[in-house]
Amino acid sequence: MQVLDPMAKPGRNDRCPCGSGKKYKVCCLTRDTAAELERLAGAEAARASRAAEKRSELQRVREDLFDNELMEASNAALALFHAGKLEETQVAARDLLLSFPDMPDGWEYLGLVHEKRGENREAAECYRRVLEIVRRTPEDYEPAFEQQFVDLIAKLDPTGAA
Repeated sequence: MQVLDPMAKPGRNDRCPCGSGKKYKVCCLTRDTAAELERLAGAEAARASRAAEKRSELQRVREDLFDNELMEASNAALALFHAGKLEETQVAARDLLLSFPDMPDGWEYLGLVHEKRGENREAAECYRRVLEIVRRTPEDYEPAFEQQFVDLIAKLDPTGAA
């Protein structure tokens, strides 16, 4: 009597392990192949899901790092402005523009510097740049944020309002 390994896969021309007496290829091969494909598809879907979760987590970490770097740089520029260090604020604002070109902070602080110096048109131009960024991604900003720059532009450069 031949002892079959329960883990061994039968050959196509072997007798079917179900006991029907038929060849495996005409009996259970199709069903077993479909079950194996389903198992593999499930394993691949689970792997893809884990990979997507890892990518999503990595993206969250990147966004957190970006947000932290932006917040630190932005707060430093604002602290310089409040300390009356306009030249340093201007440098910090330009650094913000280089590091975070899609964020309005650098333009806002340059506008503050120009406004403090009485350079109203230059300040208004910086605030217009803020509005361009805000209007590209309005879902990221409160309407009041946009409106404050519209109002500033109207006050500083009434002839070329937003």
